[in-house]
Amino acid sequence: MPKLTRGSFAIFVALAVVLLAISGAGYFFYRNYYQKGAGSSTADEETITKTTEEASGDTYTPQTLTSTPKPTAKASSTPTTTPSPIPTDSICPYNLVKTAGSVKVNIKSQSGEVIGDQTIELVAKSGCKVLVNKSADKETRDTTGGSSVSFAGVPSGSYTVRSYYKSQWSDQHAITVNSGQETTVTVTVNIASTPTPTP
Repeated sequence: MPKLTRGSFAIFVALAVVLLAISGAGYFFYRNYYQKGAGSSTADEETITKTTEEASGDTYTPQTLTSTPKPTAKASSTPTTTPSPIPTDSICPYNLVKTAGSVKVNIKSQSGEVIGDQTIELVAKSGCKVLVNKSADKETRDTTGGSSVSFAGVPSGSYTVRSYYKSQWSDQHAITVNSGQETTVTVTVNIASTPTPTP
């Protein structure tokens, strides 16, 4: 193999240096130009995308949903009907709405002796049918075998009481009956008096 001359060796070294210089220049160009250009392109694409979204108004904005409360339905109430009370007036002054009272009648003679076999009559104002289940203005009871008699379910108001014994009537006794209460009255019979005709 022939030996290299000094001239040939110098040429070889020069070519190697040129090749190294070219390689270095290419690497430098790649690092500083290509990568920077690629990064700038990506940033430009992001900028263009944002600008397009802003221009078209497609930017998402979170919205807060508010709910309107529904009106509460009012409970339907059925009106309560209050019965109209039966008025008391000057013609028939009796209260038929309140709780009725009662009347107890005791019978005695003038001597104070308790006697029986009486007919007792309870009388309301004439024409006021408030007795005997509101069908009459008077009511009678017999005291057969006893010395007293009672009347129940008597509306509050004013009445008279009298007794019939041995074909005569006693004097009338005015009484007032109160709602829910018992009214007691004693009727005195004059056995020796002249008989009073039955009305």
